Amino acid sequence: MQLVPAHHITSIINQAKFYPSESLESEMMEFKAYANLQSLNNSKELAEEIVAFANLNGGTVIIGVKDNTDVKYGDWPSQLVGFEIGDVSEIKSRITGKIQTPIKIEVENLDFEEKNYLIINVAKSREALVTTTSGKICIRDERSSRPMNSAEIEAKVKSFQRYDWTGESLEISVLDSLDVAALEEALNDHCYRRNLQQKLSPLAFLEAIEATKNGQLTRAGLLFLGKFNIRVTIA
Repeated sequence: MQLVPAHHITSIINQAKFYPSESLESEMMEFKAYANLQSLNNSKELAEEIVAFANLNGGTVIIGVKDNTDVKYGDWPSQLVGFEIGDVSEIKSRITGKIQTPIKIEVENLDFEEKNYLIINVAKSREALVTTTSGKICIRDERSSRPMNSAEIEAKVKSFQRYDWTGESLEISVLDSLDVAALEEALNDHCYRRNLQQKLSPLAFLEAIEATKNGQLTRAGLLFLGKFNIRVTIA
């Protein structure tokens, strides 16, 4: 999964010095504040927020920013309380332990103006409906999360049945993962069949046949042109 750039996260946190935190939240951004690691690790609400992001378009949870209703009106800098530094691997394990469906999340600590913030990036689930271990199925709805209704659940499940698995992008080196001879043969055949006067570059060819998307190798591209012994771990 692609992480939200650190500079973008710090920019959002910085804005919370001047605006109520709720106004900065969105379909893909949520602020949370916890007293300590224990309260975070025990939070069922956090798991539900992450499930909600995964069931829509993915998103980011920033731990260390208070709800604006918990501070004096206009004293927006006091929203930035930060959060203690913890073992991100353990935190990730605790979170995923409350989620029934395998999902992709990344957890990292981020320093901003001498305070630590915990950043949780959540990828969109493209192959399964995500639920908590207690059976809750949530979805993001503008600035908040809520349980999905039966019609939404049915529509979501049907969308997975139409999902093109082969079109998913892989975060691996394009040219290092491909068979050079197979790529050259396919490229020459492509140019010959289309009577192209000027031969395409390998990267342009890969984009043209959708073996890559925006420079990232797709599963179809790997299946079609990948090296015989290439090993790819796909969560």
